[in-house]
This record gives sequence, structure tokens and C-alpha cells, in this order.
Amino acid sequence: MLEERVRALAARLTDELVRAVRESLASEVEALVRAATRGGARLRLGGPGDARIGKQPVPVRCPVPGCTSPGVRARRNFCPEHGAALTDAERRALRGEAAPRGASRGRKRAR
Repeated sequence: MLEERVRALAARLTDELVRAVRESLASEVEALVRAATRGGARLRLGGPGDARIGKQPVPVRCPVPGCTSPGVRARRNFCPEHGAALTDAERRALRGEAAPRGASRGRKRAR
């Protein structure tokens, strides 16, 4: 009998706590949204600088002449085949980039 009363009391306490937390959380979220959109500003969901949300990816081409495969942004726009097969120097040359500082250009220094 006592055990049943304790369980019922614990269940009622739990329900009250859940209700109070939900109401508090809802009012905090509402206040934050109101503050973020004050003055007619739009609420940005992606965080600062993330303008890609809701946009389609831009297709890229592999810069190797004659290659018809789509490029992969993570491989600096080279297709998977050419991204793995070419050296860094060859990739830079195809993209028209300068060699990084300190990189060897095939000449040996005279000492």
C-alpha cells in the first residue's frame, strides 16, 4: 500500500516537472526567436556565413583536357580518377596555379 502511494506520488511529481520544463523551454525558445527576428530580420538557420542552405550544388568539370567526368570539390575539381592519378605539380599546372613557396622546380641549387 505504501509502495503504491510512493509510486503514484513519484509519477505525479515527474509529470509536473516535465510540464514545467516544457513550458519554460517553450518560452525561452520563443523569446530567442523573437530577439533574433526583431526589426524584420530573417532568421538564418545555418549559422553565420552558411548561405548554401536550400541551394543546389554547382556542377564542376574535371580540368583535364578531354575528360568528361564531373569534378569533385574535395579533390579541387578533379574527377576521382585524375585526382588520384596526377601528382600535385601536374594538378597545379592544369589549374594554372603557381607552385607553393619552397617547392622544388626541378632545378638543383649551385653550392
